[in-house]
Amino acid sequence: MNVYEEDDGSIVTEKIYFVPDEDSHGISLHSSSGKGWYKNEKEHTWGSGTVMKYYAQGYFVWKNGTVSVSSPSGEVSNVPNSVTISNKKTETGTGKYAGVFNNYAYVEFSFTATNMIGLDTDFSVAIRISESGNNI
Repeated sequence: MNVYEEDDGSIVTEKIYFVPDEDSHGISLHSSSGKGWYKNEKEHTWGSGTVMKYYAQGYFVWKNGTVSVSSPSGEVSNVPNSVTISNKKTETGTGKYAGVFNNYAYVEFSFTATNMIGLDTDFSVAIRISESGNNI
């Protein structure tokens, strides 16, 4: 779990979850091959005290120096009545860490929250998994 304060003074809590596939037979997070669901969930506490939750998740498979992701999804919940959500987008892809090192796959969910006086705030959450099953 990671807790930090945003520039506007709001508090964000970040949690990473991993559920191995049923046929993984006790796979650990750092096995050279495996598959399972990874989820990154953030909680944003508004000034009113309302705790908004949003997440990105996907089904990741890693083996022999490769990694892929399928079934990407993301969502936001427990939004204050005074806030409007727009521009929701879930993206997925692959890349190399630092441009040359380990391969990784990712899911990113982003959206815009507009408060009652018209101020926009962009939010995003991502889960990025390396070829060795590590969250990076």
